[in-house]
Amino acid sequence: MLDDGDASFERTKALATSDKPLPETMFHKKVGDHEKLVCILNAFGQKIPEVYHVTVPNTGQVGNLARELCIECPVAFSRDVVEPVALPDLPLGIKANIDKAFLTTELVVDAALERDRTKFVQAIALDGWASSISQANALADELLAAHRQYLPGW
Repeated sequence: MLDDGDASFERTKALATSDKPLPETMFHKKVGDHEKLVCILNAFGQKIPEVYHVTVPNTGQVGNLARELCIECPVAFSRDVVEPVALPDLPLGIKANIDKAFLTTELVVDAALERDRTKFVQAIALDGWASSISQANALADELLAAHRQYLPGW
């Protein structure tokens, strides 16, 4: 899987840095897998809002989620408004999963920015990648060693 991701990255990088035009096939519409940008831009000229699901910062449209999260939700677009649609609070079990993922991501980012191994180990343990702190420490050692070339200062 990682090899395919690396190969995909290299193909994308080659396209992005090439002087040649992008292949025409990149612009072919795929059912269920295309952007709604043109429709959204068109809605800005309309008086009656059109609603599209987009990823936006949580500004309170889901009251029991952190404001720092970006969430996919319905947003009304028109010439007068760009406004996320208010949604009910999430059930506690779903919120707990989102909070856990959010906090794990925060720990990983903080660990990387601060080069803080303790936070990295905590993130591994929090997300359940390891079943004990000693296993989390071992996994951290393995991951840091494998990616050392990409992690200056670690």
